[in-house]
Amino acid sequence: MCFFGFETARRLPLATSDHDVLVVVEDWIDLIAEDRFEDAFCLSAHHPEQGWTPQLMQEVIAGYGLPDPHPDGPFSVTSRHQATGTPFHKDVTRIGEPVEKDGHVAVVQYDLPLNGKWSDLTAGFLLLPRPEAEYLVLQDIHVF
Repeated sequence: MCFFGFETARRLPLATSDHDVLVVVEDWIDLIAEDRFEDAFCLSAHHPEQGWTPQLMQEVIAGYGLPDPHPDGPFSVTSRHQATGTPFHKDVTRIGEPVEKDGHVAVVQYDLPLNGKWSDLTAGFLLLPRPEAEYLVLQDIHVF
């Protein structure tokens, strides 16, 4: 089990490109589409106060942004390559100076393909630099 996640999280080079950041998020989505929540959890880093676990990620996705059952659910992430439509949010927003509170330098938003089509359920990450590398930190999974 990964906890804070810097030990197992994918290391990105310092000043990594937006493209490379999105590739990591796409790998995260692909793992979840294969029901590999533990592996996806370990791919990103986590702030302990966020409370994310692989099980909570699965529950929030199934509940369309909430950890409770959704009346139209359950929802599950499906293949990005087979989903119909297009994601509205698939972006990296750079911040000029690192945010003082936690030092993140970018916000990443990527819509999730649910039950075969792109949805407005969005995974949000922060890009957090450390002296040796940059890491994606799972922030939220919510309806944008």
